[in-house]
Amino acid sequence: MSEKIKRINRELKFKGKILDFYQDTIEVDGDHTVVWDFIGHKGAAAVVPVTADGKILMVRQYRNALDRYTLEIPAGALDEVGEPGIECASRELEEETGYRSENLEWLITLRTTVAFCNERIEVYVAHDLIPSKQHLDEDEFIELGAYTIEELKAHQIQVYAAHLEGKNAYDEENYLNGTAYLIGNEGNGLRQEVADCADTWIRIPMLGQAESLNAAVAASILMFEAARQRRK
Repeated sequence: MSEKIKRINRELKFKGKILDFYQDTIEVDGDHTVVWDFIGHKGAAAVVPVTADGKILMVRQYRNALDRYTLEIPAGALDEVGEPGIECASRELEEETGYRSENLEWLITLRTTVAFCNERIEVYVAHDLIPSKQHLDEDEFIELGAYTIEELKAHQIQVYAAHLEGKNAYDEENYLNGTAYLIGNEGNGLRQEVADCADTWIRIPMLGQAESLNAAVAASILMFEAARQRRK
């Protein structure tokens, strides 16, 4: 911590299945104290399952916090603190979609609410899907669907293409609502027919002699910006 800010006590107020709620006593400048709320989270993982024909498997389920149904990629909490994210992602993929994969690649790690929660979500992409069987929890009611870009847009999801000819820089757009990114490979970028499916082309400025970014780096930059905007 900063020399001007020191946590002198952490008191557990409530212990839940996934979240623990604490009140922290913080000493500021060595002359007074304040009380801050803190939510401890075990951590989580999410996965983007891509079918052989390029569709994305997504799940529709009711979210009590929003009091509505949402369309999401499969995700879930770690079984315990320290569980490898890739193991959690693999488990959630099979449990929620009925598919498994031996080809999971790390995409990005997100910190969702840094002001008062330590939740950490590791996101993976899964290829070469193998049919298996769903294993839903007794309180899970999930509708599984495979979506093309156009079908996602029909669900009010704004689609952005990372493109060298993007009109605006990536951090000039609003990602507060449903958002999807189209990202091509480092060598060739997006195929024109794929880029044309996007609502908006955006660019990631590059300095020096760099001509392009690899897909994982580009995805990390864009997803971090979306997460940054949503935690304000």
